Amino acid sequence: MNARNQRTLIWVGVIMANVFTLSFVYLMEFWPLPEPTFTAAQVLELYTRHNLQLRFGVVVMCLSSCFMLPWTVVILAQMARLEKGFPLWTVFAGIAGGLGTWL
Repeated sequence: MNARNQRTLIWVGVIMANVFTLSFVYLMEFWPLPEPTFTAAQVLELYTRHNLQLRFGVVVMCLSSCFMLPWTVVILAQMARLEKGFPLWTVFAGIAGGLGTWL
């Protein structure tokens, strides 16, 4: 994998991480976080007040999180380059990155 491709994949990851964060903050309006002392009625009101907006924010977050995989690929490429012999830690990181993106 050449350096230009790696830079492109890193920027895709950075942009999508920002989309993920902006969706959490502005679409879902979860910043500041809800108080842990909310009653059941307050939690219900929080989720019913902007129901469609909340659902759209979750969809955007899910779609943007899948673009974290290119970032993982670049990290794995660099890890594999540094490891000698069988790249055990690269394999573990690849599994964790794949599962983290999938979940």
